Amino acid sequence: MDEMSCENCKNEDRIRQLELDSERNQKTHKEFFGRFEKLERENAVTDERYQQLLVTMNEIKVDVRELKEKPARRWEQIVGIVMQWAVLGLLAASMIFR
Repeated sequence: MDEMSCENCKNEDRIRQLELDSERNQKTHKEFFGRFEKLERENAVTDERYQQLLVTMNEIKVDVRELKEKPARRWEQIVGIVMQWAVLGLLAASMIFR
């Protein structure tokens, strides 16, 4: 019987070691899952900031395009006014010098 009790002792030590390993593994898994959840939250925040940056960039593009077109529109207005006055001048001259 002595031999049998010694075998049981060895098995008890092995079982206890396996239980300790299992507890450590559970802790490690919880840490990993906690890190994954944290990364997911951080990724969501990063995605939101990225989307905001894209919106801002599009708004800036529109503003720059409008600013580029503004001088061209002014020039077109000036040319249009000059043309109107030229036509009025020609009409007035043709009426005066008839």
